[in-house]
Amino acid sequence: MAENKIEHDPAEHDPTQHKRLVDKFMNVTDHLQQVFGPADHIGEGTPVMHRHDDFETASEEDLAQFEVETDSEGHHYGVRKPHIA
Repeated sequence: MAENKIEHDPAEHDPTQHKRLVDKFMNVTDHLQQVFGPADHIGEGTPVMHRHDDFETASEEDLAQFEVETDSEGHHYGVRKPHIA
């Protein structure tokens, strides 16, 4: 059985193409910054602001129906709590 390998010739790499892609990306992000404003850079120590609105209350009620379990390999997953009738 023959293996199909794609050989990459380093001489084919065009550094100007890479620069053009980076420049294009930076132009797009500059334009988005002008439209939407600069990104917020909040420090890690800043607490998360909870709105305590109807959506958050509904989400908390939905999540309260699950328990987090951990398997023997350390993977976490949610298990729905038994329904109490």
